[in-house]
Amino acid sequence: MNNPNIPALAVSGSSALLAINAPMLKRTKLAGIRRLGGAAATVAAQVPA
Repeated sequence: MNNPNIPALAVSGSSALLAINAPMLKRTKLAGIRRLGGAAATVAAQVPA
């Protein structure tokens, strides 16, 4: 069971799932979560914590 192809296949499959899920998560609208965009995101990033 020293075949490096199996872990390599698992890693590539994980990367493929990540690439598929990222755009799906961007489109998902969850209740209670606001999405910052445009100028609001820039202002929020400049406010000191």
